[in-house]
Amino acid sequence: MRKRKCSPIILFVILVLAILTICACSNKKSVRVSLFDGDKFLSAETVTLGNEYAFGALEKDGYTFLGWYSEVEGGSAYTDASGSSVGITWKENNSTSVFAHWSANSYKIKFEYCGATSQNKVDEISVVYDEEITDRFPIPLRTGYSFQGWYTAETDGNQIVDSTGNFSESASVYNFSVYPKYENGSMLYAHWGIKTVMFNFVTDGSEVESVSYPIGTVLNSLPVSTKDNFCFEAWCLDQTHLSPISFPFTIPEHFDSSVALYAKFTEGTNNILQFETISSTSDREYEVSYSGNDEKIVIPDSYYGRPVTRLKSVQSSTLKTVLLPQSIKQISSGAFQNCNVLEKVNIPLSVQNLPERIFSGCEKLSSIIIPNAVTTIGKEAFSGCPLIEKIEIPDNVNSIGDGAFRNMSMLKEFTVGAGNERYSALNGVLYYKVGNSSYIIQYPANKDGKTYEIDSSTTRISEYAFSSSKLQSITLGGKISSIENGAFENCRNLVSVKLNSNSTSISFEDSVFANCLNLKAMIIEISKVPTLGDNVFDGVAQTFSIYVPSGVIRNFQIANKWKDFSQSIYSLGNIFGDYAVEEVEGGYAIRQYFGTDAEVVVPEILNAHKIVKISANAFSFSPIEKITLTQYIEEIGDRAFYNCSSLSSIILEGLPPILGDNVFEGINADYGIYIKNTPDVLEQYRLADKWKEISDHIWTADKF
Repeated sequence: MRKRKCSPIILFVILVLAILTICACSNKKSVRVSLFDGDKFLSAETVTLGNEYAFGALEKDGYTFLGWYSEVEGGSAYTDASGSSVGITWKENNSTSVFAHWSANSYKIKFEYCGATSQNKVDEISVVYDEEITDRFPIPLRTGYSFQGWYTAETDGNQIVDSTGNFSESASVYNFSVYPKYENGSMLYAHWGIKTVMFNFVTDGSEVESVSYPIGTVLNSLPVSTKDNFCFEAWCLDQTHLSPISFPFTIPEHFDSSVALYAKFTEGTNNILQFETISSTSDREYEVSYSGNDEKIVIPDSYYGRPVTRLKSVQSSTLKTVLLPQSIKQISSGAFQNCNVLEKVNIPLSVQNLPERIFSGCEKLSSIIIPNAVTTIGKEAFSGCPLIEKIEIPDNVNSIGDGAFRNMSMLKEFTVGAGNERYSALNGVLYYKVGNSSYIIQYPANKDGKTYEIDSSTTRISEYAFSSSKLQSITLGGKISSIENGAFENCRNLVSVKLNSNSTSISFEDSVFANCLNLKAMIIEISKVPTLGDNVFDGVAQTFSIYVPSGVIRNFQIANKWKDFSQSIYSLGNIFGDYAVEEVEGGYAIRQYFGTDAEVVVPEILNAHKIVKISANAFSFSPIEKITLTQYIEEIGDRAFYNCSSLSSIILEGLPPILGDNVFEGINADYGIYIKNTPDVLEQYRLADKWKEISDHIWTADKF
C-alpha cells in the first residue's frame, strides 16, 4: 500500500502549538512563601502556582508537628504532618506566609516514695508539656522522718515540690528543662529528713536543760528535776498533770518540733520517815526507812538539801501506796517483803538491781514496771505476788535469780525486750539462752492451756519454774538433763508427766513434784534410770504410778530412791492412750486414767481385751465432767471417781455393775446416773446393792 504523506501545513500547525505550550508552561508564576513558627521567621521557600509543594516537617521538644497552616492559630491546612501538600497545588490566593502548628505531648510523672510508711496511693499523674500542672502531688509519711519534698533525683537533684506541696519556681509547668525525661515521662523522688522533737522542761524545781530526740525514739528515761523535800513524780504533757509520761515511751509522729513537759511534784511525808546518812558517801547522801500504819507515803528526792539515794526497808501491814523518788539508786533486799496490802509502787528509773525478795509476799500488788536500767532480778524477788498478770523483762536484764516469779498464781505471760541477749519469751514462757540451748526459767502459773511440751532446745528446768501452774500434763523431751529443786511444786492440777528426753543423763533434784496432789502417772520412755534427789514425789496422789519400759522395770525397782516406789512401778506396755490397764478375769481393768478431757467414753475393747472393771481410785481427782461406761463393765471399785468435783453425768449401758465403797464421793452434788437400757434395767439399778442408796440420782437416759 502506498504511504500517505503528512501535509506540510499540518506539520507546521503542530509545531506552532508545541512551541506555544512550552512557552505557556515556562511563563507560570513563582511565589516566595515565608515559614514561621509562631511569630519567629524560619526561612523562605519558592513555590509555583498550580504545582504541589513541600516545606518539610519540624521537630521540637515536647511537641508533635501537625503541619503548615495559613494562620498562626486556626486557618487552613496547607500540608500534612510530613510538611508536604500531598496532591494539593498552590493557588493564586494562598497566603504567602505559612505557620507551623503543634500539639503538646502528654507525659507521666511517677513517684518513688523512698521508704514511706504511709502514702496517698498515687503512683503517677498525667501532665501536658508546657502547660501548668494542676494536680496536687502526694505528701507521704514516714515514721520518724519529715517529708522534705519531691526531687528529680534520689539524692541531690532539683526540688520540684516542697514539704507542704507547693511548687518551686517554674516547676508548676512541665518541661524538660526542669523535669528530666525518662522513657515516656519523669520520675520524682521523696526526700526525707530525720524528724526531731525538742523537749522543753517546765519546773518550779531545779532547772533541766532541753533535750532533742528523733521521732520514733523509745525513751526509757528523761532528765529529772529536784525540789527539796518533794518527790518528783513524772513529766506531764499538760499543765494540769493529767497526762503523765510513763516509760518506755515512744515519741509519736504527731508531736510538734517543740514540746513542753511539766514537772509533777508531790510533797514528801518526812514526818513519818526515818533518814540516816550513808557513811560511805562523801556527799552525805541519805538512806530512808519506814515503819508505820499509814496507807500512803511519799519519799522525797532530797532531805535538807542532800539527796536520798537508798531505800533500806518498808514495814507495814496497812501501806497501800509508795511513791519513790528518781534519786533512789539502790534498794535493799526484802525492802517491801510481806507488805501484804501494798497495791502501788514505782521503781525509780536509775535502779539497776532488784534485790532478793524485794516484793516477796506483796499479795495485793497487781502490776509492776521494771525500768530498762535494771540488769539483775534477785532470788524470789516477786515470789508470792498472786495478782500480777504480766511481767515485762527489759533489754538489759542479764541475771534472774531462782524462784524470782515463784507462786504467782495469776501470772499469764512474760514479754522480753527485743534487744535482750540472755532471755527470750516463747509463747509467753520465759527462757534463758545458752548458745544453741536454753533453760526454762518460768512458766506463767495462769497461762492458758492444759498441756505443755518443753521447747526442744531446753536442757534444764530451773528451780520453781512451773510452781503453782494450772497444767494437767507435760512432756519433758528434747535435751532435758536437769530438773531443779521444786520445779513443779504445788502444781495441783498436774495429772501426768511424760519423760522422753534424749539426754545421756537426767537428774531430778529435791522436791521436784512436792504437793502435786493429783499427779497420778510418771511415764518414762527412756531406759536409763534418772537420779533422784530427796522428797521428789512428796504429796503426790495416793494412786501415783510410774511406768517404764518393760525391760528395765527391775533396774528402777532397785535403784536408789526409786526403790521406795517399787510397788508402783509398772510396764509401759500396760498403757493405751490415757489408760493404764491390768489383766483380770474376763479382760482388762482400767487401773488408772490420766487424761485431761472433760468428756470421756471408756472403750469397750483395748488390745483385744474387753474392759470389764474400773479399779479402785482409777478416775479419782480427774477433771472429767461426763463419762460413759460400756455394757461390759461388771465392777466399779472403791472411790473410783473420788473427788472428781466436776463430774455431773455418768452414763451406763449394761446391767448394774458391782459397786464398791464411796465410788462417787466428792463429785458434783447434782450428778445424774443415766441408764440407756429398758425400764426394767433401770429398776434393777434402783434396787441393786449400794445403787439403791443413790437411787434419787438414777434416771433413764431419755432424761439426759
